[in-house]
Amino acid sequence: MLLILGILFVTCCILLWALSSPFYWKSKGVPYLFPLPLFGSYLTSFLLSNKDFYAKLYKNYPNEKYFGLHFYTRPALLIRDPSIMKDIFMKDFEYFTSNGLYSNFDNDPFGENLLFLHGQEWKELRLKLTRQFTPSKLRLMNDYVENIMKNATVYVNNSIKQNEPIEIVKMNTNIATDVIVQAVFGIETDCFQEKSLFSSLGMKMFSPKTNTNMLFGTVSPKLNDFLKVNIFEKDVTEFVENVMKDVFEYREKNQFNKKDFLDAMIDIMKTNENNNKNEIYFPDKTRVPEYTFKNALAQALL
Repeated sequence: MLLILGILFVTCCILLWALSSPFYWKSKGVPYLFPLPLFGSYLTSFLLSNKDFYAKLYKNYPNEKYFGLHFYTRPALLIRDPSIMKDIFMKDFEYFTSNGLYSNFDNDPFGENLLFLHGQEWKELRLKLTRQFTPSKLRLMNDYVENIMKNATVYVNNSIKQNEPIEIVKMNTNIATDVIVQAVFGIETDCFQEKSLFSSLGMKMFSPKTNTNMLFGTVSPKLNDFLKVNIFEKDVTEFVENVMKDVFEYREKNQFNKKDFLDAMIDIMKTNENNNKNEIYFPDKTRVPEYTFKNALAQALL
């Protein structure tokens, strides 16, 4: 019975696609790549590296300023002209608030992250975050990166001396994890040391499963909502949440300020303490986001 229902579901999806999706860009007079069912223009992405796939994709319609394609089942536009790109990223940036990524903020804590918000919600949160990330604060984060790279250099030199292979993926993950933990949480770490708890956490956060979950939500948001697929594993989210709570409580109790990412999050939360707790909605029916611990957690998981 389940098999029959599954076949019927897939058949309906293909029929719906065949009746509307392939002709989306044609109806708008835009040159386009004819999409395949379900995979759109991205079937070969499974066979090529990201670099090679997008290089091949870009070479279509070399004389056009832009052309249409399908990001699996969703229409997308590939811009080739530098002047149009400049307008999108600068003059008209406020009109391009959706980057195509999706995660439901009601089910997934990471769904409150700036990457996954759209429209007015994205604008409001981006404005709050932009005010906090001044050049001086960003320079402080550079100090963390420099110290972490010193640890990475020691690790590479020791591996060479001992004639041991260097796992590039693991090394890069350790670097990224140390940067996140120190710059975001203000906790001194060294993931290149054996039995580092944060190292194993980083491997989970940057695992292929995370990428798969992110892709799943982007390709089929409705199915993602139905199955309640989260970006990160539950234990990863809970661990980060507990660390954040401990750091928040310590800083509040001891009036400790490091002028780092978490301090910026605390400042934003304090400015919202006197706001009306009832949800407020924009004219387009999207909610005005209150900035709470849940929002701060979502940004930290970035």
